[in-house]
Amino acid sequence: MNFIFETAVNIVEAFLILDFLTRYFSFKSNSIISYLGFIFFLIVSTISITFFSWNKSFEIISGIIQIIINFVFCLSFLKGNISTKLFWSTFIMGGIVLVSSSITIIVGHIGKYDVEDLFTRYNYIRITAILLSKVIFFQITRIILKMDKNYKLTKNDIFPLIIIPFISIFVILFLIDIAIEFPQTQKNIFYAICLIIILQLLTYYLFIRISKNNKLKLD
Repeated sequence: MNFIFETAVNIVEAFLILDFLTRYFSFKSNSIISYLGFIFFLIVSTISITFFSWNKSFEIISGIIQIIINFVFCLSFLKGNISTKLFWSTFIMGGIVLVSSSITIIVGHIGKYDVEDLFTRYNYIRITAILLSKVIFFQITRIILKMDKNYKLTKNDIFPLIIIPFISIFVILFLIDIAIEFPQTQKNIFYAICLIIILQLLTYYLFIRISKNNKLKLD
């Protein structure tokens, strides 16, 4: 039952990531090849997430691989310039790691639950935290999709915007390891993750500002 639930969650996570990228950029063509490509990358993403999720030491590798999968999918089937595709391929992974970790830490903080149990044990509290994180992530992506999507990044812009969410993934996973090993630090880690959330929001704000400036220059 645990394996079935975790696999179903991984399928939903992979779908939400690829669905967001597809809706944001849109297919290069509406041919059957594009939809088959989506299904293929959905399967690849699910296998990757499922394989690495069973060993915590591989979580960082899993994040990097998923960024690569996202980027290759964007390059292969979606419209848009390369720099913007790279940004969203990375940012969306930083977002999903941040949302999942934040909800788990918040649930543990409010309910006084052991963080390790929430990340490793199959119980109703973990199920609730996982489902809540996916619903919130879905809502966030819908909000982003409702905003103006006519943004473009240049090669000079991409490095500072990519490095922040990329580092955030490493920092969050590191903080989670600390929270599991030293439960007494859970409160401080909760505050640290709140700061990372603010940093991610600032990154998105910079993305919009830089993109708008680039658009004005082109016009």
